[in-house]
Amino acid sequence: MMLLKLQKHFPHWRINVLLLQLCIIILIASCNSNNKPHETAQYLGDSIHLQLFNLQDERNTTELLTFFNHPDPQIRKQALIAMGSVQDTAIIQKLFSILLKEQDVEVRNSAAFALGQTRDSLASQLLFDALEQETSPLVKQSILEAIGKCIPATSISKLYLFSPQNEPEKEGLLWGMYYAGIRNVYDLVGVELAIKSLNPEESFDVRHAAAQFLSRLRGLDSTPYLEDLTLFATFEKSPDVRMKIASILGFSTDQIAQNKLIDLFRDVDDRVKINALNAIKNKINVDSLEILTSLLSHPNAQVAVAASDLIIRTFDDSSEKTLDLYISSSTHWRAKRALQKKKMMVFPSDSLAQQLKDEYQLSNDSYDKSAILSIFQYHITSYPFVVTEMFDAKSKNISSSAITCLAEIIENEHFPDELKLEFTEIFKKAIETGDLALVTVSASELANEKLGLLPLIGSTDFLNNTLQNLTNASDVEAIQAIKRLQSKINNEEYTPENTGFNHPLDLVFISGLNDTEYAVIHTSEGDIKIQLFSSEAPGSVANFLNLAASGYYNGIKFHRVVPNFVAQAGCNRGDGWGGLDYTIRSEFTPRKYTTG
Repeated sequence: MMLLKLQKHFPHWRINVLLLQLCIIILIASCNSNNKPHETAQYLGDSIHLQLFNLQDERNTTELLTFFNHPDPQIRKQALIAMGSVQDTAIIQKLFSILLKEQDVEVRNSAAFALGQTRDSLASQLLFDALEQETSPLVKQSILEAIGKCIPATSISKLYLFSPQNEPEKEGLLWGMYYAGIRNVYDLVGVELAIKSLNPEESFDVRHAAAQFLSRLRGLDSTPYLEDLTLFATFEKSPDVRMKIASILGFSTDQIAQNKLIDLFRDVDDRVKINALNAIKNKINVDSLEILTSLLSHPNAQVAVAASDLIIRTFDDSSEKTLDLYISSSTHWRAKRALQKKKMMVFPSDSLAQQLKDEYQLSNDSYDKSAILSIFQYHITSYPFVVTEMFDAKSKNISSSAITCLAEIIENEHFPDELKLEFTEIFKKAIETGDLALVTVSASELANEKLGLLPLIGSTDFLNNTLQNLTNASDVEAIQAIKRLQSKINNEEYTPENTGFNHPLDLVFISGLNDTEYAVIHTSEGDIKIQLFSSEAPGSVANFLNLAASGYYNGIKFHRVVPNFVAQAGCNRGDGWGGLDYTIRSEFTPRKYTTG
């Protein structure tokens, strides 16, 4: 049995946890940060800080305001950070006043953060006013970042006019541009500024911020900057920056960009390889086919998956033989199934369907079986096989993949009308199982007026019977799907119920935490060590620790992995449809994360 160890200054906790499969080493960014540690750990069990945590969780602006004038600057700071999670636009002027008058630098930083979190254009105007009179480079950095979160497109040129005089101000400007850029608020002046900031002579933090900004811009054509970008990609030492430059090169369809991206297939860092593979939009030339084929058998499964994605994205539907070569070169099931799916879509055949059914029966991996089932969405006549496996499935991820496949089949424009009644009965039977995924997807398909299934439903007793058995708060999606279907049948409007605030903080538990805790998660692909910032996210940390202590994570798998984006676990069903009978609040802090 593998072990999750939660370690503290005082007693060590050991909880057995089995987290299986997947190459996650390159995907999980640890909680190391280039931020200075917050100085709140010593106060975590203090009654005032516990009260602040609770008020933040309750989104109680009125009570939080009473702490803005507290004599202890650490309390004032924590109250303002809490307000960053509340995001109340009604107190923008109050936050601005604190930013102007407060003597403590950390408190002013927190006031700037809270203003930015309002995401309000008025806040951006006031932040510009505060920027003019601020003398601290660190506070200016916070103000610039906050401006980026709330500046409207009509004012973005004003942000670019700021002339940074030191490293913190450079970083603040670029992160401000980043926060505006992820809202697609930018112009070419900002792009050119960021390109210059990628120069290897700049500090890592400056280059990293510039690369993050540029890599997130929708609609950017990087062709005018290829000379600089190819040079920076060659000489950039940090893979964190190099991988983002690869993404930026992908914003150009020019052959120069394509050639450099292909060159990055050979990068020493797998994350750079993956971003280069993800960035290519055009079909690669014949000379590069050998390296692409070799990547399909790369020891890092995520590289192989990214290579298969590139083939699928750029395949011109001309050669079944070439596609077969790629499939035979794939040594990881995820890459192979993705390519087989492409083949079934482009070259559907009964022989391929039979081959897949045979491979399905031989497979011992439920996730591999799920991937095979998803392929049959492009082979309509295989639906009886999918239906059988859905109702006989011993793994939730297989049944949820099957119902998703059936939904895709019936939404196909070539779906035959004569099968509609049979599919209606299949969906009704799926709803009667009470399974969250089967109920939600089936009810949604029956309610889809474009499919024309509503007149075929007949008696609706099965809906009422299923609703009576859906009693857990975690069943809310299924409950809403059934009620939405009932409203369609009765020609009524449906308004979803708001689940609201349903999980108060465990303040007694939180009072025993501090910022020295960390968890070590042992997986079949190595260990993941995560630091737990209890003073910044007490509700999230307490929730994680309580679940771990209860054994919730025992046997949990990483059910969703997207190369260079996310490795997702925690679903108690293993298919992404699971959940608990409660929700927790978001907790926002100024912290930025980098690779551990």
